[in-house]
Amino acid sequence: MRIPKKYQNQRTFDKIEYNPRKSTNKKGKVKIIDQYKAVFAFKRADGEWESLTKSLATRDDAKDWIRDRIREHENKGTTMEHRGMTLRDYAENVYKPDFLEELASARTEKQYIDTAVKFFGDIELEAIKPIQLRRYKKHLQTTSGKFRKDGTPIERGFRTVNAYLVRLRALLNQAAADEVIKSAPSFKKLIDTAKETPRSKTIKADEHERLLKACDIVKGGRDRSHLKLVLIGLHELGCRRVELHQILVKDIDLANGIVWVWEAKRKVRVQRQTPITDALLDAIEQYRIMDMPSDAKVFGEYQDFGSWETAKKLAGVDLDLNLNDYRHTALTNAHEAKVSSIDIKNWYGHSTKSKITDTVYINPRTDYIKEEIAKVNDYMRQRRQSIPMAEAVIETEAVN
Repeated sequence: MRIPKKYQNQRTFDKIEYNPRKSTNKKGKVKIIDQYKAVFAFKRADGEWESLTKSLATRDDAKDWIRDRIREHENKGTTMEHRGMTLRDYAENVYKPDFLEELASARTEKQYIDTAVKFFGDIELEAIKPIQLRRYKKHLQTTSGKFRKDGTPIERGFRTVNAYLVRLRALLNQAAADEVIKSAPSFKKLIDTAKETPRSKTIKADEHERLLKACDIVKGGRDRSHLKLVLIGLHELGCRRVELHQILVKDIDLANGIVWVWEAKRKVRVQRQTPITDALLDAIEQYRIMDMPSDAKVFGEYQDFGSWETAKKLAGVDLDLNLNDYRHTALTNAHEAKVSSIDIKNWYGHSTKSKITDTVYINPRTDYIKEEIAKVNDYMRQRRQSIPMAEAVIETEAVN
């Protein structure tokens, strides 16, 4: 419907048109019947106009109908304005600016949303049903954008797929809360955390040293010195990658031996204190970090390091290692150093009630387990030597 220019700046527009219609009876007699066309138009969130019309018998009926539409628009204006809104429109104009910008993990969260936008495109939010969501899940599983050397695609793991689905669920739930859609579709049978396999890899001390040395090797006309400080930071601070790249020079407190790290998993931006290790202090001095501007990013911008893959090959370490394994390593090191569970959670950004620290991130190494079981064996050996032979035999039989 074309809206007169002088009304373009308004949110609504209405009019009544007299459209009499002709009715012919069986005898061929023509009768004019009064008919009024009531028109109510409103501007959607995307800036386009949408109109509602109804033919009524009297002008008063038309006025009443328009009055009801005006009242409906005032009471549920959001619903009407967003009628027909697509996932792309809502994501770009509402969800991203209102709910993701302030998150420390905004870059990753936007990546999840962009993937959904690319898949659903201009499909209206109301049209997204469980059948479309199942297709989207299949798409996520089979299309990661990464390929093996032989050209075959690398599938996303269950945990990664769930992360994409959780963010889309949050978007649709918010759309329902905003009354953009009547209700959000169910994700109950789509998100299956039971199939998630947490990583249990840690980086050994000698592997870390070989990776650091590999960063100094010149290959392809350049070295990987820019990656070296990042690896040291991840190994010593144990923070998430997105947190590491937000650390500024002014966040380093040498006097108290701590680094203030912005939490990436909190809805409200807060900082936590993580201690500075000797290795990190040496790197701060070597790279003259404190001579940089106070608002400079210590570890540079967040990026996908192709040099990481090269460094692994040059160092001769497991090619399946990823940068997040450094976080597992830092938490495991703290655990083996007998740091209390509460301190580990506070240093590395886990809730004190969270079980993920112990169940996922702390991965005792084989050599550590051997050392611990050796203590048990020594204890049992001493105990057997301190009791009479007859009792020892009985105890052994009981154990067996």
